[in-house]
Amino acid sequence: MAEENALSIIQRGQVDQRRSGQSIRVSGIDLGTTNSTISEAIWEVGSALLPKVQCLEVLQPTMEGEYTHVLLPSAVAIHNGKIFIGEGAKRLRSRASEFRLTRNKDLYYECKNDIGNRKTYHRGPAGFQSAAEIGGKVIGFLYQAAMEANERKPDRVVITVPASFQAAQRMDTLRAAELAGMKLADGDLLDEPTAAFLGYLFTHVQEMAAQFARQRTLVVFDFGGGTCDVAVFRLHRPAGGSGQFNVEHLAVSRYYRLGGGDIDAAIVHEVLIPQLCQQNDINPIDQQLVIQLSNNWLYNA
Repeated sequence: MAEENALSIIQRGQVDQRRSGQSIRVSGIDLGTTNSTISEAIWEVGSALLPKVQCLEVLQPTMEGEYTHVLLPSAVAIHNGKIFIGEGAKRLRSRASEFRLTRNKDLYYECKNDIGNRKTYHRGPAGFQSAAEIGGKVIGFLYQAAMEANERKPDRVVITVPASFQAAQRMDTLRAAELAGMKLADGDLLDEPTAAFLGYLFTHVQEMAAQFARQRTLVVFDFGGGTCDVAVFRLHRPAGGSGQFNVEHLAVSRYYRLGGGDIDAAIVHEVLIPQLCQQNDINPIDQQLVIQLSNNWLYNA
């Protein structure tokens, strides 16, 4: 397939010809359970070339100095009157006992699991008392990094969410964006497996064009720290193998609370603790103490 036809394989709305020759900047934010990131796509209107897409490196202050990476740990900490977001908060979490930090009081992580369920962090200060507020801190930090990389305001911002997120969870995500200074609508939330599919499609555009001349069914897994999202697509191109892909979204998973963190916990409780107790002749009563200590380590570090 010729390069100038690469964009035509993806169905999209009509481009306003009055903007021909101008560029469009779109920011995409992945608000993850464990890590978050921000990417941007810049496309010259009227150009047949694929958009320039990249994840942005984010400068993250820590107690030890500045740290830069495309991944931002989805963690927030308050220490010595300063707010740390990302790597700085992650490092403070590893030393929570030393600095007397308490989860959901002055240390926050994996808050995406609480979004939309009305849970309050009543011990936290104002502005840090809900998952949406913590999410807003993470989103705002990422957005500021994007603005520092390019001061031009994005024409659109999109945030990914698990496909199985219900209305309350989606509304809380929109609230987090609003707290970060962005007014988004429901149409600005993109299901994570759909985003993974589009990412693969753009990365392997030539291969996909050749393989999907006839109808195919795809299963897409988006496996993160807090969520394993599954979606089923039906994909085909018109006869002759040219033109746009026709994509049908057939089904999505309906349970969002399953991911790498849950598997870690299962390994600890179902494999490691039983083996530890067996190898050291620990009786059932003491085994419960081991389980309690492991829970404190897993959930209240």
